[in-house]
Amino acid sequence: MRRVHLLLPFLLVGCAPQNAHIDEGDFTVFLSSTNSPTVDKGKLDIAAFGTTDGFELRPPIDCREFTDVTKQKEIDALRLPDRAQICPGDKDASPLWPPAHETWLGDTGYYVLGGKLDPWRGEAIVTSEGDIQIGFHQHMPGGQDFRFAFVVNPDFQPTQCVQDAASGEVTSQDVDGDWIAEWSKDLTGAQAGGQLYMLNAGSFQFDPRNPQSQWFLPDQWEAGYGAGKFADDGFTSRSTLFGDPSTYLNPIDPLSGTINVQAADLLWCPPDGSEYPYPVSRPKYNNQAECLAGVKERADGIADEVQAELEAFGVPAATDTLPGVRPRVHGNEWRESDGKAAGYDGWVELDYSWVEFDKDSDLTVGGAATGTFNLMFDAGDSTSRFYVRGHFSVDKFKKDNWTTAYLPDIKKAENGTIECGVPFVEPK
Repeated sequence: MRRVHLLLPFLLVGCAPQNAHIDEGDFTVFLSSTNSPTVDKGKLDIAAFGTTDGFELRPPIDCREFTDVTKQKEIDALRLPDRAQICPGDKDASPLWPPAHETWLGDTGYYVLGGKLDPWRGEAIVTSEGDIQIGFHQHMPGGQDFRFAFVVNPDFQPTQCVQDAASGEVTSQDVDGDWIAEWSKDLTGAQAGGQLYMLNAGSFQFDPRNPQSQWFLPDQWEAGYGAGKFADDGFTSRSTLFGDPSTYLNPIDPLSGTINVQAADLLWCPPDGSEYPYPVSRPKYNNQAECLAGVKERADGIADEVQAELEAFGVPAATDTLPGVRPRVHGNEWRESDGKAAGYDGWVELDYSWVEFDKDSDLTVGGAATGTFNLMFDAGDSTSRFYVRGHFSVDKFKKDNWTTAYLPDIKKAENGTIECGVPFVEPK
């Protein structure tokens, strides 16, 4: 199956087709004061966020400690001016500082910016690979620009070739059943009945029996992806996490260069549940199902704490109409264990980035759709972070006319490639 890709060049085209819209949404940006290209180049007038309608300049977050400075007045002089008084020793010191999970907040000082999503351009296409791609383009103060897009495979369903032991016949079979249907069972309220896609491209797991090793998801297991730019900061969607966020954010010891991940940091259950390494004492689990229930409870606690941390330091809470920043917790209890540690079965996941299409959406060329996105982005060249949420609508999906046809499919059809015992037929 093809790999999910994101075509950002279409966001740079001068014309402004409007077949995708944001009906309601907002964004929150934590812009690094020390390593953000946007800040380094000085193109964005940060102060203008507080003077332009629809944009907000929130109090900076800066609790940096300086090893060669001991006096509080000197420390305050080195921190960002007008910062939020949430650090130890401040009058409004936060009990959540330092953050236990979103540890990047303590890496440097951050300008905290926000605003309503009111894009001047929105486009929804079906790519040459058959993927759904929706992107938006928004002006910002100082003549700068903010754009982002997300892409999902509407036909997402991992498969594998299985050979019958008796006849030798090879057939294609689904891996673990219907992933989208099972993910979508987590939708409640007005979203119930829709289709939920986790933007899990780039996700990886640590081997719980040897955390020095990592396993990346196979390409065909990747359901979606997101990327974009904020002024000069490029970013990509945060993938699925299979352990404590702090483990994934800082897995390498800065002094030794070795991976400092412990099995107890991971949200994993062995096939029989008995080997599960928990950081506190508790009774032995009797089986994997019992273990998954316990680990999911732990993951729910982590998700609650992540939400509390991010909201305490600048991210707006959920509203009656917009989702909150709390990661989705999915236990994968429906998957049958294959007895191996690698793979989704036996793992509980934390999903920061997801897209939901309402039940009446038609994800084909000419079709219309509505839905909700909730995206956490990590910068590629800095410690900046971006959170975007909103409701969107698509008038009519267009066919992508800017790229060539998908070459792997063309060559497989030309060469008579056999997949799972059947000649490959190029999709129309």
